[in-house]
Amino acid sequence: MIFSEKLNHQSVFKYLGHFEENDSDYYISKFFDDNNLFKFLEDKVNSKIRIKEDILWHIFLQCLKGLKYLHNKGIIHRDIKLANIFVDDQNNIQIGGFDIAAVMEENQVKYFTDDPQLQKELILNCRDEIGTMNYMAPEIENSQHYDQRADIYSLGITFYALCYYNFPYLNGNNLNELMEDNLYSYELKKNIYMMIQKDQNKRPTSDEMYAQLENDYIQKYGKKNI
Repeated sequence: MIFSEKLNHQSVFKYLGHFEENDSDYYISKFFDDNNLFKFLEDKVNSKIRIKEDILWHIFLQCLKGLKYLHNKGIIHRDIKLANIFVDDQNNIQIGGFDIAAVMEENQVKYFTDDPQLQKELILNCRDEIGTMNYMAPEIENSQHYDQRADIYSLGITFYALCYYNFPYLNGNNLNELMEDNLYSYELKKNIYMMIQKDQNKRPTSDEMYAQLENDYIQKYGKKNI
């Protein structure tokens, strides 16, 4: 989490420092408590309430804006999921959980840990499995070459879960069913569909994805992004 203290973006969790006490690590931040999208979704499920589409657009645009910032800094998060995206009572979000994030360096990535002795470099087509199952991009799960589009996949899975309270590709779910349902608008479903393509070469970059989502938002709501 060393480099995350240097990041400065409204949609990225700002770590101001940390300290150890009683064999535990404590991180100091300026904003947000421990509420995250997992708890946010859990409350909706327990209340049997579907998330309104305008709220989803608000959350999605912020997430992609933050991810675009990270990717333009050369950072791959590698563990985008509901629990690593923090949310306040105004539905403003910040991306956190940088424990296994990496910085792109040509054909290599570097682990960043709080212990300098544990830092190491490895080739991108490493055999390590990085991330969380159900959110993990297929290329990482299959120990293939990956890049920042792995984060796009994980964020798409996160968006799908917020919409459908489930994960795609489980229990016979498929992308055709996503596009055929009428719970949310075609524009919203189309963007999720683009993000969770199993073939990474069919996935857009975060810059392309944000531009697409922002354009669809303007077309739908007639105003600029949030």
